[in-house]
Amino acid sequence: MELEAARDLFPFVTEQLYLNHAASSPLSLRVEEAIRRYVSDRTRGGINNFKRDMQEIAALRSALAELIGADPERIALTSNTTHGLNIIASGLSWSEGDEILLSEMEFPANVYPFLNLRRQGVTIKHLPSTDGKITIEDFAEHTTERTRLISLSYVQYLNGYRADLTSVSDFCNANDILFIVDAIQGLGAIPLDVDHIRCDALATGGHKWLMSPRGTGFLYLSEALQERLTPAYLGWLSVENPFHFHDYKQKLKPTAEQFELATPNTIGAYGMHAAVQLLQEVGLQKIERHILDITGYLRNELPKRGYEVKTTFTDQERAGILLFSCGDPQENKRIFGKLSGKNVTISYREGALRVAPHFYNTRADMDRFIGILEEVS
Repeated sequence: MELEAARDLFPFVTEQLYLNHAASSPLSLRVEEAIRRYVSDRTRGGINNFKRDMQEIAALRSALAELIGADPERIALTSNTTHGLNIIASGLSWSEGDEILLSEMEFPANVYPFLNLRRQGVTIKHLPSTDGKITIEDFAEHTTERTRLISLSYVQYLNGYRADLTSVSDFCNANDILFIVDAIQGLGAIPLDVDHIRCDALATGGHKWLMSPRGTGFLYLSEALQERLTPAYLGWLSVENPFHFHDYKQKLKPTAEQFELATPNTIGAYGMHAAVQLLQEVGLQKIERHILDITGYLRNELPKRGYEVKTTFTDQERAGILLFSCGDPQENKRIFGKLSGKNVTISYREGALRVAPHFYNTRADMDRFIGILEEVS
């Protein structure tokens, strides 16, 4: 699908300028139609459709696996990034003095599941960044013989830095450290292949760059890591033959599905499947090139208007997020409010302004944004 045709799936673009996909994405007409069909069916008589729903979920699992280069058996559906990370944090066996390394730049979703382990004596180290980056050298400097896990965002939510996941993975594999990826600020905007980066797990929510309904997400687990996890919760769908209702001696499913527990979010699954299918139809490589082009254009134009661009990384080190500032946090806040009043949606984060356009946004949108920004400054 060409980008121009995909833009037609977002009818609001004629009335508002939405550049906030790092916070939450709009839903396409494809997603609306998938959810509408599901709701209409359940409303008008297609009530006992559990079997068909499970077939849809299996198809979604396959689509998600294809998206990241994984086997469908390695995918568990979750409600968000935090849900997936908690499955890992609560499923591992910890000893007092074990260490987990996190960047100081992480969004709280990639922090609290591990902070909860402090009650078991686990030490959480927040590593300082260097020029807005977190590199393999930073991890190597703070690793000790007690370091057991590193969890890292593919793309940092504030400044848009894209991590070199392969180098971190190589380091972790060489030092017997588990490597977990929080993919929510990258997946859907830029490609990711778990076979290439060789992470132990990947967690993401669907409501940002994947353009899926809120409350959807998934967890990728390597087979080796799954074998080390003890599920903190079990449900009737965790076992091999869930319809053998009173056979409590069953084994758990051998796949990542064992973590899905019970009645799933079917309405969300229909919407998520439609969202992922659209991204695959457009093509993640094409999406990446386009997003880098329009954010690169903004990065060149904003300094001409007196703004300091804080996302100064190379194309290999950035994705869809661009952070900039007029130099005064309070003035940035005022500008943010004025933009909102003109139907322009961005984010005000940590005293600066953050834009995050997606594949249906255009160069014309960027010019329109610059023009409105000049009006309110």
